[in-house]
Amino acid sequence: MQIENIGNEKYLLVYCDRIAGSKDKTGIYYSVFDGTWSEPKLISSPENGSTEPYLINTNDKAYVAWTDVKSVDIYIYSTDLINRLQLKYTKMLYI
Repeated sequence: MQIENIGNEKYLLVYCDRIAGSKDKTGIYYSVFDGTWSEPKLISSPENGSTEPYLINTNDKAYVAWTDVKSVDIYIYSTDLINRLQLKYTKMLYI
C-alpha cells in the first residue's frame, strides 16, 4: 500500500486486494482522498492476478506500476515463471 500527496489537499492511495468474486486473484486498486476517500477502483486486468503496486509521483503526473501473473501452477520451472510475469503500468490522471 502506498499513499502520495498529489497536491491541493488530495492524496492518492494504491494497494493490492482480492478481486471481488475471485477465489485466488488479486488486483491493483486506487482511491483518491479529497476530504473523504473515493470508492476504490480496479486499475489492473481482472483476468490476471496482479501484485506489488508501486506508485511514482512526479508532481504533475502519477504512475502506478505492478506485476501481472498470467497463471500459477505449482509444477512450473523458473524459466516458465519468468514468462508468466509481466510488468504493467498506467498513468493516473488527477481528479
